[in-house]
Amino acid sequence: AEEEVTVPEFGLLSLGGQSSAGASVGNAMKATVTVESEDGHGSGFLVSSDGHLITNYHVVAGEETVDVTLNDGTEIEGTVVRFNDYADLALIKIDRQDSLYFNLPSSKQYEIGGDVYAIGTPNTVELGQTLSKGIVSGVRKKDGNDWIQTDVSVNPGNSGGPLISQDGELLGVVNSKIVGFGVEGIAFCIPAEKVSEFLKIEFK
Repeated sequence: AEEEVTVPEFGLLSLGGQSSAGASVGNAMKATVTVESEDGHGSGFLVSSDGHLITNYHVVAGEETVDVTLNDGTEIEGTVVRFNDYADLALIKIDRQDSLYFNLPSSKQYEIGGDVYAIGTPNTVELGQTLSKGIVSGVRKKDGNDWIQTDVSVNPGNSGGPLISQDGELLGVVNSKIVGFGVEGIAFCIPAEKVSEFLKIEFK
């Protein structure tokens, strides 16, 4: 039997509409941000016209507000609206309207062997919006959830950033990599089609 998905007890939250802008790698990079908290930094990406963005919970854990740096270098304060620590996802709100943001898919958009790109801020904030390429290596089950395994190059600061197709469509949320002597190219991402369910969000 499949393990039940644990969703925190919060009501359904409606966010501003989904994007009508054409998906492309360039637009995807413009919709990706750096998220800084007291303990370090990670990545995130905009998902609505009214300034909501997604990142990993471990990037913002314990914080009520974080610093968000947009693709154009603008720094703005973000408020942590809700989180699901079981799924390692958090929703942040910034006071800004944006025309470029990702559409959250409602169904699986990836396949094993498909080309993928990760966008994020590896290692230092100065490396924001770094693009790296790989493939979908497999789909793994862990704690009752599916995870996308990929060999795309990710570093700790990539956490919470988008995994995208070569057309710029959102496929997943970069979450972790296996670190160890002689271990290379094993990273895991949360499938993008699960995000709305885990955070109980919908779009107007």
